Amino acid sequence: MPSTYAQSKLANLLFAREMAKQYPEITTVSVHPGFVKSNLMKVPAVVKPVLNLMMPVLMGMIQPWEGVQTSLHAILEDNLENGAYYAQQNSPKGCVGGWPAVSPNDQVTDENAAKLWLISENLVGLN
Repeated sequence: MPSTYAQSKLANLLFAREMAKQYPEITTVSVHPGFVKSNLMKVPAVVKPVLNLMMPVLMGMIQPWEGVQTSLHAILEDNLENGAYYAQQNSPKGCVGGWPAVSPNDQVTDENAAKLWLISENLVGLN
């Protein structure tokens, strides 16, 4: 069973994909900044210096200024592919990334995007 975090990221990709179909006049994309060094990982203070040295090398962790490039591209580029997924080259789990990228999750399908859209409409009372 995927984690709650993974499910939320999947929902982001599916939502952008379906919104592009429902409202083609609105450009909508999903972005993945990469594995960015941040304070999201809470670790004991004694371990932090070691992790700060190891994580960039072993896991491809990047600096915040590098991670924001994907979002900036999505904000500033005039010729985005509507509904696409944009990801850093060094995303976790060996994903290649690219602009636009192919999601490594095989659940990112038009069928699942349409299902999520319908369920969402029903949950908020729009259908």
